[in-house]
Amino acid sequence: MEEIKLKPSYATTGHVKNTLDLLSRMTPKKIDTTFVVDNNLATPSNAFRIVELLRWLGIIDVKGNVIEEVASKLRLVGEERNKFMAGLIKESYKDIFEIHDIKTAIKHDIINFFVSKYKFGPAQATIATRLFLYLCQTYNIEISEDLKKKTAVGIPKKRKKQQNISSKYKTKKGDKNNPQNMGVPFQSREDFIELKDDVMYIKIQNNSQAIKKAKSLLSIYEKDAETDEDSQRNSEVDLSNTEEK
Repeated sequence: MEEIKLKPSYATTGHVKNTLDLLSRMTPKKIDTTFVVDNNLATPSNAFRIVELLRWLGIIDVKGNVIEEVASKLRLVGEERNKFMAGLIKESYKDIFEIHDIKTAIKHDIINFFVSKYKFGPAQATIATRLFLYLCQTYNIEISEDLKKKTAVGIPKKRKKQQNISSKYKTKKGDKNNPQNMGVPFQSREDFIELKDDVMYIKIQNNSQAIKKAKSLLSIYEKDAETDEDSQRNSEVDLSNTEEK
């Protein structure tokens, strides 16, 4: 049987928090990806990362069997639990602590460590760094100010600008059709009416009153649209008569 090589996990901090919280309340005999998914600790595609972390920290063995003497201490509370977890972290990540003084290190030091030693890609190394620093801060292991800064992963998406509704559909404060006077929980009519490519979108909350008010606003819009069409037809007729003359 091929030996399983341990490597640091790049699980998300939320999944790790939920897992360690669960293990503070119960001690299962075995933890595998099925256990992780069944207990809603991570999605099926990410479950292996939790298993990797627990192996890495020495909470389970390579076959997924829970190490009782370690797991039992996960039920400790307060400072005793923090000290125990800090010991697991320092032992598991001892290569980092030996190479870098994390009280003065910068974030790139830790990211480059994961890239060089474990051949992680930049994104994986960044997530692994975030997890390592989360564990350090959670269990009172002192780190530098630079390492306390949040780590961004990937390129942030640009937010699309919403098109503003035409001014003809804006309402005055005293108008009974103004949403602020209709009991609808919105700041202004523009908040829930949007025009895109001649299609009107109405955003409503899931209650009957809001739906009624939205229908009322829709009827106003339809009447305005009919008026525009009538005006356009009359203009075409006038133009036709003029040409005939």
